[in-house]
Amino acid sequence: MTICFYGEFDAFTGAVPHRAFALPALVNDLRALLLLHEGVVVPPGSLIEHPLTLPAFRRLAPFVRAGLLGTSGDVGTTPLRVIAARTEKSLRRGMGVARGARWQADAIEQVCLAWQDLLPERFTVVRNVAAITEAYTASVGRQLQHIAENGGHAAARLSIALDRALQRGRTDADRSLLLAHAAGLRDEVDAESLRGAITIVQATYFRQGASSHHKWAPGQPGVRMTLYPGPFARRHERLATARPGLDPLPLGRRDADEIRRFLTMLGLRWRMLAAASAEDLFTLAHAPVWARVRALANDESLPDELVAETRATLAGVRDLEQAALALEATLGPRAGVDVAAPPARAPWQSAIQSTLGAMAEHAEDAAAAIILDLSKGTLGGQPLTPAACRVLAVLVVAGEWGVSVEDVLQMEADRAAFGDTGELPTRPLLTAEITIHRHARRQAADQTRHRLSRALETTGARVEVKRGRWRLVCEREIHLTGTAWDEPATASPPDWPGDAEPPGQLGVLWRCLRDAYPGEVALPALALALGRAPDDAGRIYAAKKVAALRVRLRPLAGDIAILGHHRGAYRLVRM
Repeated sequence: MTICFYGEFDAFTGAVPHRAFALPALVNDLRALLLLHEGVVVPPGSLIEHPLTLPAFRRLAPFVRAGLLGTSGDVGTTPLRVIAARTEKSLRRGMGVARGARWQADAIEQVCLAWQDLLPERFTVVRNVAAITEAYTASVGRQLQHIAENGGHAAARLSIALDRALQRGRTDADRSLLLAHAAGLRDEVDAESLRGAITIVQATYFRQGASSHHKWAPGQPGVRMTLYPGPFARRHERLATARPGLDPLPLGRRDADEIRRFLTMLGLRWRMLAAASAEDLFTLAHAPVWARVRALANDESLPDELVAETRATLAGVRDLEQAALALEATLGPRAGVDVAAPPARAPWQSAIQSTLGAMAEHAEDAAAAIILDLSKGTLGGQPLTPAACRVLAVLVVAGEWGVSVEDVLQMEADRAAFGDTGELPTRPLLTAEITIHRHARRQAADQTRHRLSRALETTGARVEVKRGRWRLVCEREIHLTGTAWDEPATASPPDWPGDAEPPGQLGVLWRCLRDAYPGEVALPALALALGRAPDDAGRIYAAKKVAALRVRLRPLAGDIAILGHHRGAYRLVRM
């Protein structure tokens, strides 16, 4: 049984942004993964910390109810209990306690009601949570020590803090605590050293999540778990290659784009699969012929005659195609996205994002975006106060759902606990420790918002306050750079690896991607560069030209490739 561990909902390195426009592409990616794997598992926190998880799971409800799309947990517990416990843990901390026990109980009940009609009665994939925590601490400590012995200053500081925590009897020095301590080191260590240390902390979190799911269900065979090869996972592989001694990640062979190309090669039109209902897709994924498709996907080399035979076999699967054609003929205007704000944020999450940033932030058109440089503390080249820069960074990552006032107050309180004595932060501050100065903190937060609003005046953006939440409203995207996760940019853009650049529109496309290097260009911008309107037809045309340019690049000797993403953005990379 092959299961995909999908970590792209992560608050720090996940590739799925907190943006409503990303929902259709996210559902398409999950469809592709569910077709080539027996199941897809996400970390438990993803269910309540990302606003797109619930609507995406609702669109794939048959897989969720069958336990083939969801999370995992200990034997003896249930998915609904895990969600309730996670929500309770988040709400009954810090400023959340100030709302009162009745409010907390109502909030937990609302979250459970939203999920209870989707979740199965028990976990399909089970794990030993206590063993995972113990293994994580041991693994991350060993790897930090390895990097520290080879000159990693930040890794050495984290390793010392972890040792001290263990000596004091702490057994739950989890990822959030380590990243919180790393956030306190950002101004004290060099960027490359810090990036290496936090990459180890994050990669070990994903490795333990993927490698610790050892049972499919009672009486069933074990499972083989692979990690989805997203941008962060691929980056770690490069780091592990450059620094022997780091544990490799159990990466899957294909990302969602590669799965779609594989299915197309076998004769299945992805447009048909994307338009089909979740029920029809579920039926196809469990048809006897589909076991053969999964077997072919794991085959290193596919003989031409086998591919031809498989195409002929799949041509006989007509029910799904007829259903898809009927849906295409009757589709009306796209409905609005039924997405609510995520009900909870993990401990330290806002404080860590405000200091280290996040990889998930994305501008639909990076070339026209306003740049928020977290390392320099500037917006569009103009300096911001440190507090305004922190708040704006969190608002940019949070997208159109924003953050609550309590989260802003908690963020500033948590930041005060970062690495004050070189130790790991002990815990998020409790309400009893905050409420004494709550009024003063609220005044300081309001002053920060007003200063931020003045700084945003020239950009046409503003901070909107509605129902106790702060939300960034802007006509132009704000693009977050200078995060601790960013890789250093190469000094010069790549040259065409052949004798001469391709002619015509392929040449226009190449120059557009090269000029944006190392940044990315969204499909609407590529369509405009090719002389097309940035509508659906223009985006499809631009995507086809990108595919043609990839074909032109493939046989040429060189280390340049075009990296695509489910959000419809492309960039050149050096392999």
